[in-house]
Amino acid sequence: MRNNIRVFDEDRLEARRLTLRLVGLSGVIILIVSIIVSGIFYITARGLAWAPGDMGFIYSSVLTIGFIISIGTGLFGAIRESEEFLILAGTACIVLAVLNKVFTNILYSWSYMEIVFLLAGAIMIMDRFHVRRVKIARKLKEEMAVAPMQKPGGPVGIEGIRVGRGRIFDFREGTPLEVRGTPEPADTWRMKLYHDKDAREIVRRFLSSDLKYIEPEIKTSTKPSYPELADIEKTTTRDLQSILDELAETGVLVGELYEKLITCPRCHQSSKVFLRSKCSKCDSRKVRKNRLVEHTECGAIYKEDEYYGTEGSKCPKCGKTFQHETELEPIGVTYECEACGNVFNDPKQAYYCRNCAYEFQFENCELEDLYSYTLNEKIKPEALEKISVLSVADALEGLGYKTSVPGVLSGRSGVGHEFTLTYSRGERRFAVDLVTSEGPEVNLRMILPSYAKFIDVGAERCLLIAVPRLADQARDYLEANKIPYIEGENPTDVSLKTRHYLESAT
Repeated sequence: MRNNIRVFDEDRLEARRLTLRLVGLSGVIILIVSIIVSGIFYITARGLAWAPGDMGFIYSSVLTIGFIISIGTGLFGAIRESEEFLILAGTACIVLAVLNKVFTNILYSWSYMEIVFLLAGAIMIMDRFHVRRVKIARKLKEEMAVAPMQKPGGPVGIEGIRVGRGRIFDFREGTPLEVRGTPEPADTWRMKLYHDKDAREIVRRFLSSDLKYIEPEIKTSTKPSYPELADIEKTTTRDLQSILDELAETGVLVGELYEKLITCPRCHQSSKVFLRSKCSKCDSRKVRKNRLVEHTECGAIYKEDEYYGTEGSKCPKCGKTFQHETELEPIGVTYECEACGNVFNDPKQAYYCRNCAYEFQFENCELEDLYSYTLNEKIKPEALEKISVLSVADALEGLGYKTSVPGVLSGRSGVGHEFTLTYSRGERRFAVDLVTSEGPEVNLRMILPSYAKFIDVGAERCLLIAVPRLADQARDYLEANKIPYIEGENPTDVSLKTRHYLESAT
């Protein structure tokens, strides 16, 4: 039902867009028709004469060029949904109509011509209001597309639209047509995930340790798990697989197919699904597999275990003993039913789920994709910055401070400055700016914007955090101006050093 409503809204928005194009184009069409009719009347009555020296000819030519420009501007505004061009085209049309009324010329002198021009101009100007309404409606649709993840009651706010274990709502299918193919929804979801405690901890481990990838561990007694994240799985109130899916869906992690698991179509579990080989005649599961081997010297073919008896290793046919297995050559496999004695080459196969006691064929099974994950190198700088900031905020809150990410602090000039985060205890508020570099060092130029804010706010109330480290020139500059700073390679390092700095300062 909800999907139907969404489709209906999209259809209505598309219909409105089509309507506004028709409204805008109608003004242009009226203008085109009136000019063509005027030209036909003029040529029929007087003929076509080229008289560039005649003032009436010049005046008519100027009006005609003006109307043509107005037509082109109106067409562009209607098709591209531009308010500015529609206003410009309509205003130009009205001005030309007034000029035509004041200085009547032969070409555009037939009855009610000015009224027609005024009507065309008014329609184009009115259409700009229609354009504005559609743009507002589209903006609201975009906001509604990401609103579910911003609602309170959950760390990410998208659990309510989950469609099954290991699968999350696909934002590309849940956003309006105008939003699809753009990065905004994924970026917005990613920012929300950085604020989720468990998701943030997973990303932090990639950034702060030698963890390069996480692989699932498959056991028959339980569902697949990730040993590297075992402690998170024990403490989280959410499904760990769902968190990994969300991180991969938003581009933080890159998932690579690790294995495909056969899942029971009845209980949807894979941990206790087993392959059964059965007799092709009586359907019994008591099937024994026999390897057939050939004695290369005499050509005898027997089951492998028939060559090995109480008297040692010898051929049942020629009676010759052999010292090396190289004298036996494997030639195939047969199956024997212990229930009915049937010998056959291709056993019947089926899958059996011991969780719900259900047998099924392969064509009826469900396939579950199991992934290993690595950190997406393309968003590593973004993740390093966001996770570092939030790790600092966690450390500050652990010391009893209230934090705001980002935060605003007013300086001596009265201007409010935005910082990476602000923290407070009682009436006093402090500011932190975090500066990261994709290169090996944070240089002087990169810290100057923060320095300017620190000077206005007061250096004693500020702290600069540089990731991964400061260049010598930048470090000397901060020390000369007595601005406190911290350097850290990763979120864990930054968090620990920030905590130590604050503990030693109090």
